[in-house]
Amino acid sequence: MAVIKVPKEAELLLKYCRPSANRLPNACFETYAEFMIFAACFGFHKTGIDGNQPVSEFMDQPYPIDMAIFKNQNLFPHILLLGLALTKAHDITQQEEMLARMIENYATKGCIELTKLLKKSIPESFHIELSILIREAASM
Repeated sequence: MAVIKVPKEAELLLKYCRPSANRLPNACFETYAEFMIFAACFGFHKTGIDGNQPVSEFMDQPYPIDMAIFKNQNLFPHILLLGLALTKAHDITQQEEMLARMIENYATKGCIELTKLLKKSIPESFHIELSILIREAASM
């Protein structure tokens, strides 16, 4: 089964995930899988089809996330929708390894942009910044 690795660019952002040992009180992602989907969707939003460039640096911790985790947490439809948006071909839904690489690639782009936002913000209000991003994306 395919796994999705957490990109090195996520390092400063993982404290906003509840599984993190160093999590903040305003952690807004219940799992690393949720965070990776959010980062990938944001990366796709910011870069479009050009953002699907190979990534080579990943974190040792957390461990790669098995695709079954995304399925068990009902996050797999988001992966499929991103794959369909990128390729416009249904056969992508049967290519879990390709889907995993796509999520890693877009999550990397998303983490780069989210880290820029975090550096302009303060840790205590980062969850509010994320909600503003969602609101702005919805109003486009």
